[in-house]
Amino acid sequence: MRALIQRVHSATASDSNSQLVSIGAGLAIFLGVGKGDNKEDAKHLATQIAHIRIFDGPGGKFDRVAFP
Repeated sequence: MRALIQRVHSATASDSNSQLVSIGAGLAIFLGVGKGDNKEDAKHLATQIAHIRIFDGPGGKFDRVAFP
């Protein structure tokens, strides 16, 4: 299981026929799931994503945890 995380001003997901969903500023997460992945893998990855240091801190650096 892999995740690619990107900070975005806005993002849209669509298929060949229609727009499925769109968001404003936030995180776009592209998730890859394989046949051998299980619930424990998903829980572990979700925990890692929830605690990633991706938001600007007081010094303008990515040094703040999203959810303590």
